[in-house]
Amino acid sequence: MPQSVMTILDPPERPAQGRVVDRKSEFLGEACHVGSVREALAVIEGVRGRNPKARHVAYAAIVGGHDVFVQDATTGSGADATTGSGLGHGTGTGEPHTDSRYGAGGRQGTDSRHGTSTESHPDTDTGTDMRRIEERMSDDGEPSGTAGKPILEVLRTRGLTDCVVSVTRYFGGILLGSGGLIRAYAGSCTAALDSARLARLVKFQRYYIDMAYSPLAHFQDILASLGGEQLDVTYTDRVSLRVAVPAAHREDFERRVREAFSATIETRRIGTERRAVAIRH
Repeated sequence: MPQSVMTILDPPERPAQGRVVDRKSEFLGEACHVGSVREALAVIEGVRGRNPKARHVAYAAIVGGHDVFVQDATTGSGADATTGSGLGHGTGTGEPHTDSRYGAGGRQGTDSRHGTSTESHPDTDTGTDMRRIEERMSDDGEPSGTAGKPILEVLRTRGLTDCVVSVTRYFGGILLGSGGLIRAYAGSCTAALDSARLARLVKFQRYYIDMAYSPLAHFQDILASLGGEQLDVTYTDRVSLRVAVPAAHREDFERRVREAFSATIETRRIGTERRAVAIRH
């Protein structure tokens, strides 16, 4: 698994937006961060509620595919990732729909409220608590492969996860054909993502630290120089902290702490996790 994967930070209540107009049809793209498929479902329902007159609301979502917080073996078992149900959306009409894989409701399978989905599961040989990657997409009544799939391909190409993109179409009365639809849906997704706030989901090592007061400032300088974060602190006759350091700097952090403080500080690994580190605002 790579040290970092990409996501977007824009929340569902303030999604990144993009717009494409083609032959009087308007395509409104919205992209936001979600933590589960269940959250993505709620986002799609919200888009539907805000756009009752729209002809189609196609979407794609990717969730997971990275490790969650995992405690070291000496401190307990890893946290479980929780995933929600599949996404879905109501039916629509417009461009001809000819894909025989879909039922009468315009969706694959027996439940017309669910889009197509793919899943891959963690490699149990790695010993890492991985969230399975889940993908959802829906053409919402557009010809098969002309709406949800182009959106999904943009997300895949950009290496994004934990996000959902919807594209709402207001039909302009002119059929666009398969090629026109693919360009419009992919273009709306791209425009929304271009305005999104991006972040890397960077793997961090968590530590428990116990130390005297006197070296605290020096320790905090070392932590900051390596891009680490102080998660919490407790003051008694000593100082107890929980901190997180990018996994790529784990060995350097431990070496520098050992050289600076010798045996006067207790450092214990307590687990790993992914943390969002913004790369564009």
